[in-house]
Amino acid sequence: MKNKEIASVALMVLVSTLVTQSSQFVYADDSSTSNSAGTTIPSNTTSSASVSTSSNKIDDHKSTIAQKIAEHRADVLKKIAEYRAAVAKRIADHRATVDTKIADHRATVDTKIADHRATGDTKIAEHRATVDTKIADHRATVDTKIADHRATGDTKIADHRATVDTKIADHRATGDTKIAEHQTAIDGKIKSKTK
Repeated sequence: MKNKEIASVALMVLVSTLVTQSSQFVYADDSSTSNSAGTTIPSNTTSSASVSTSSNKIDDHKSTIAQKIAEHRADVLKKIAEYRAAVAKRIADHRATVDTKIADHRATVDTKIADHRATGDTKIAEHRATVDTKIADHRATVDTKIADHRATGDTKIADHRATVDTKIADHRATGDTKIAEHQTAIDGKIKSKTK
């Protein structure tokens, strides 16, 4: 869009310059056809020499205009080229600046991501270590309780067995005594009947 605007402005300047120059040359030609007293020479009195001179002036005028147009075009094209080069340089500089900022931002983001990951990994490792320690402590506590419970159970079983064995022995002794006494009583009765 800017290139079109530049070309349009250059064309308007060129046309305006040509119109101005053409007007100046026309007025110059009109004044050259007048004599020093300000009277115009009739056209039917113009000699062949004046016609040749006028033709040469027209040719020179055309050549001068063509040269000025060429010079003006070259100047306009040069200015357009310089402006385009300046714009291209600005665009390139802007792109380089933007690319640098993007690269810097990406590097910053990557660093933050790496730091965040490292922090996360450290926290996870610490949490795992804490959990593992708690699990180990809990297992040790449970194992201790199980061992204590088993020891208590074994002691109670042993005490109960000893008590039962004692009671059985006492019961057997009591039974044996009663049997012996009963047998003695029966034997006495038998002996008394046989007399």
